[in-house]
Amino acid sequence: MGVWTAAQEDVTGDMSLTEAPNPAGLSMVSSNKETQKGFLGIGDQVALSIVIWEDSELEYRQWEPVSGTYTVSAEGTLTLPLVGSLPAVNISREELSLEIAGILQNRAQMVETPVVTLNIDAYAPFFVLGDVARPGEFEARPDRTVYQAFAMAGGAPRLAGGLDSNVRSLMIDSGTLSQLRREILRAEVSAARYRAMRDDAETLILPEDVTHPDGAAALQRVIEGEQQQLNARREAKALEVENLEGLKELLNTEIASLEEKLDGLSTQIDLAQENLDNMLSLKESGLARSVQIRDAQESLFDVESQQIDIETAIFRARQRHQEAERDILALRSRDKVEAARELQALQGEIEELRLRRETYGALVEAAGGESSTLMDQVATFYFLTRNGDAAGEQRVEPDTLIGRGDVLRVERVVLEGDDLPEVLSEARPAIRSEVQGEGLPQTQPETQVVTSEHTSEHEASLKGPGEGIRPLLRQE
Repeated sequence: MGVWTAAQEDVTGDMSLTEAPNPAGLSMVSSNKETQKGFLGIGDQVALSIVIWEDSELEYRQWEPVSGTYTVSAEGTLTLPLVGSLPAVNISREELSLEIAGILQNRAQMVETPVVTLNIDAYAPFFVLGDVARPGEFEARPDRTVYQAFAMAGGAPRLAGGLDSNVRSLMIDSGTLSQLRREILRAEVSAARYRAMRDDAETLILPEDVTHPDGAAALQRVIEGEQQQLNARREAKALEVENLEGLKELLNTEIASLEEKLDGLSTQIDLAQENLDNMLSLKESGLARSVQIRDAQESLFDVESQQIDIETAIFRARQRHQEAERDILALRSRDKVEAARELQALQGEIEELRLRRETYGALVEAAGGESSTLMDQVATFYFLTRNGDAAGEQRVEPDTLIGRGDVLRVERVVLEGDDLPEVLSEARPAIRSEVQGEGLPQTQPETQVVTSEHTSEHEASLKGPGEGIRPLLRQE
């Protein structure tokens, strides 16, 4: 296929078209490149405006016989009065305008080249079907993405059935229910941490029926977080106890040293007392003077004063030693008392959360939803079939560009918590933006309407684009 250009007029006055080389290998098939600004595509409605110079009136005027709105045909051509059919796909509007102007000038024998303006009145449509509120066709403007197409189709559909038609209220209640389940799980794991603190245990012990709405991996993350808090608390307490035990050792060493000094002072006191007694005996015999007696008394008083100081220091060291022992006992009992108090308060909170969970579960079920379904576990998958692409339907990312004639199928599924990581890893997109690769099998299970009362075994087993998922309720 090539890009067509206008040839010169032949002797009969008819215009012939010749095919020029197309080194770029452009295709007539609708693609993302066709949505680029300045290019036409199959199905586009084009507003053609032609202005000519009127010699008689000496002014420019609109040339009505050719001006108007035209549609690019399925063959990729634009058919105009006096011009005929011209290839219009994969050629810029500027080039096409110049080509039309040249043909009209030759056909109408104009002196001045007419001014031709091509504007796109409406782009060719793309199509959206599946789990959307308003399936149908929508204008494929340039740079439109799959996610924008999903929004244009009204986003997610309303849930099927139910007593309450207020979907917003149902979604709010479902979100609250989901949050309550997570809060209960976190509270139960925190309660296990407080029980471990109370019992001076090293690891958390959880009831066997504890599960996380998002699966085992999410539960493990919560447990690990609480275990880290428990370990940090135990390490901090052990460090404080270690510091206090070190203080006790220092005090014991100080007391032992003071007691040794006290023993030495006792010997000095005995010697000083003996010296004073001798001086007093000599004084009675007239052999000792009063000054000598006074010196002996002062020496005895000094040693006795030192003895009192050391005894006081020993008393204070023993007192601090006892305080350190009390601090260790208080530190060990403090965590147990605090854990018991927090555990009691937390158990009351868990009971309140469970009551609220039952209430919101009843509201959701009364509104037509499922209390066991978490609305934040609903995943949206996009499958795109390119116009004229033999690869067929392939899964794409939300930022993938959508072009003229493309068909977008939206599938919303509920992911089972334990299988959530597996599902997301298996259902990887085959197309991202404009890059196409190997896709998923072309045959994908359609989303079925599932209710709690009329569900066959075959419908209940449908999984959508991966294991561990089930279709979301959809309004019929």
